[in-house]
Amino acid sequence: MSLLDSIAARALEAALPHLCGGALTLEMHGRAQRYGTVNTAPLPDGRVPVDAALVVHDPRCVRRLFFGSDIGLGEAYMDGDWSSPDLVALTRLLIRNAALVEERGSVIRGAMRRIGGLARRLRDNTIRGSRQHIHEHYDLGNPFFALFLDTHLMYSCGYHATGTESLEEAQEAKLDKICRALQLGPDDHVLEIGSGWGGFAAWAATRYGCRVTTTTISEEQYRHTLQRVAALGDVGHRIEVLLTDYRELGGHFDKLVSIEMFEAVGLNHYDDYFRAVDRLLRPGGLMLLQTITVDDQWFPRYHGAPDWIEKYIFPGGELASIGEVLQSLARVTSLSVHHAENIGMHYALTLRAWRQRFHARLAEVRAQGFSDRFIRMWDLYLAWCEAAFLERHTGDYQLLLAKNYGGSRRFNEPARL
Repeated sequence: MSLLDSIAARALEAALPHLCGGALTLEMHGRAQRYGTVNTAPLPDGRVPVDAALVVHDPRCVRRLFFGSDIGLGEAYMDGDWSSPDLVALTRLLIRNAALVEERGSVIRGAMRRIGGLARRLRDNTIRGSRQHIHEHYDLGNPFFALFLDTHLMYSCGYHATGTESLEEAQEAKLDKICRALQLGPDDHVLEIGSGWGGFAAWAATRYGCRVTTTTISEEQYRHTLQRVAALGDVGHRIEVLLTDYRELGGHFDKLVSIEMFEAVGLNHYDDYFRAVDRLLRPGGLMLLQTITVDDQWFPRYHGAPDWIEKYIFPGGELASIGEVLQSLARVTSLSVHHAENIGMHYALTLRAWRQRFHARLAEVRAQGFSDRFIRMWDLYLAWCEAAFLERHTGDYQLLLAKNYGGSRRFNEPARL
C-alpha cells in the first residue's frame, strides 16, 4: 500500500473498535473482522442496533473514505471499490458513527472541505444557476423517472398512514392531505412553486375544482405537465403551466403550495424565496411548504461544504434548516407557522419502494443508456436517503403557513394537518 493508504488503514483500525449502535463485519485482504456488538435491546432513543457488512474490493477505498469523507466513500462505491449485502444497514451504521472519522481529523480532509466550500459558493442558485442545476438532475429524462415513481410521478414523500399502503396509495394520501390542509375549493386560485410532473396540479383541479398555476424550470417536466394537462380535457382549462423561476412570478393567489422544491433554493436565497411568497400570497392566504430538512445542530457544518449527494445527484441542492426558515419568515414576510409535522419516517418507506422498483427494472435502466456506474450511484443515493430518514438525521416537514390578514373579511382558521 502507499503511505496514504497505510495512514488511512491505521486510522480506520483505531476507530472501528469504538463503533456504537451496531456491528460491522469488514472483509478486506481475504479475511473478515467483526467490530461492535448487536443485541436485541433497543437503543435509548428507540432505534434498533444494526448488523452491517462492508466488503472491500480495492483497498484504496479506505483512503478515499478517510480523506474524502462521504464524497470519497460514495465515489469509491460508484467505482466498485466496495460493496455491501445491505446498503441501508451499512449507511445507518455510518451515520451513527460519523463522528468517529470526523474527530480523527486530518489536514488533507480539512483542506478538501475548504475547497468544497468554495466550490459550493461558486455554484450559487441564481436564476441562471438554478436552471442549470435543475437540468442536470430532472432532465435525465421522463422515461427514467417513470421506471420507479408512482403513476402520478410524485417525486416526494408519500404519506404511509399504516405502512401497508402501495406507493400509489401513499402518494394519493399525501396529495389529499395537502389539499385538505389548504382547504382548497372551487373559489381558490392556487400557485404551485415546483410543478414536478404535474401530479399535484391535476389532483387539485380534478378533485377540488380549484384553479392552479404551476411553475417549473425543468424543460422535461414542463413538457410532460403540458401533455398531462391537455389530456384532462375540460378540467385542464383550470390549470396554467409556466416555465418560470419563482423570483420572476407575478400576480396574487389565494393559496400557495411547494412540495420538496425548497431544497433547490439554498440558504443564501431563503429571503429571496420568502419575499416572493409574501408578495404572491393574498392576505389571509395559506401556504403548504413541504421540505426535506437536516438537523439544525448539524446544519452549519453541512452548509459549509457540498456532500456526495449534492455533487453527484442534486447539484446546487441543500436540505433545509427549520431554524433558518423561521428566521427568514420573521425577517421578510408577514407569514407565521400555523402547524408543522415531520413526516420523515414516511419517507423511508417511500424511498424503499422507489429502490425496489428501481432494482426490478435495471434492464430498462441500462436500455435507456445508463451505465453500471450510474446504477451504483443511484442505488447508493436511494439507500443513503432511506438510512438518513430512518436515523432521523434528516426529516421532511410539512409547514402550514398563514399570511397575517389585514382586511375586514373574517379570517378562516386554517385546518390542522
